[in-house]
Amino acid sequence: MNYRFPRLCRLAGSYIIITTSLLFSSSAISEDGSFSPAQKKEINSLIRQYILDNPDIIPEAIGILQQRHTSEVLKQLHVPIYQDGVSYIDGNPDGDVTVVEFLDYNCSVCKSSYATIENLKKQDPDLRVIYKEYPILAESSVTAAKAVLAAKRQGKYLELHRALLENSKPLTEKLIFKIAAGLGIDEQKLAIDMLDPLIERTLQENSALGERLNITGTPSFIIGDNILVGGYRLPTLKQAVADARAREE
Repeated sequence: MNYRFPRLCRLAGSYIIITTSLLFSSSAISEDGSFSPAQKKEINSLIRQYILDNPDIIPEAIGILQQRHTSEVLKQLHVPIYQDGVSYIDGNPDGDVTVVEFLDYNCSVCKSSYATIENLKKQDPDLRVIYKEYPILAESSVTAAKAVLAAKRQGKYLELHRALLENSKPLTEKLIFKIAAGLGIDEQKLAIDMLDPLIERTLQENSALGERLNITGTPSFIIGDNILVGGYRLPTLKQAVADARAREE
């Protein structure tokens, strides 16, 4: 799990879990549920000593809190993540597990991850993949993201998506249009569609979504209740998909 909390929240969360466990198992609870000053002092002493004696429970408690928090955030943002009506859906549109990828076409790790995602789709016919343009690296990243979303209107999203990820040259507006033309995309229509406020709004919404999810780099993947930031090998992604599928059963 890569969803990060501020340090104070982590420590406070661990303290809450440990405190709750000790309080409800303690014989120091009075009949009316209150504690005397002496009892509170004793409980605090027990908590401190328990933490000192069992420091390994702190990372475990943090992990549990992080996972619960991430699961809740993903539930709250279900519609913009999975049903925004704009993002391109690849693989099996009726698949039982969805992989959401946040990507930037200037991102070298996104480029190297392209083949991994393609292999993942080929090996799993029940997988749905959603691409979220997340241009954070350069101005040309924004141009490329707009071009891909505009190319979707000509039925050429995947072609341009693939070509930009396989491109090894520094992206410029001129190069993006050259690549698009080579794919048979109408450049004039592409340029007009790139100016559509809906495309601009889509990128803004993707940016806001990424901030809510604390996604600070590309590629980033949402698989089930997990957010994976960075490049991952095929076995790791396959296991994440298998885990998500098992939770759905």
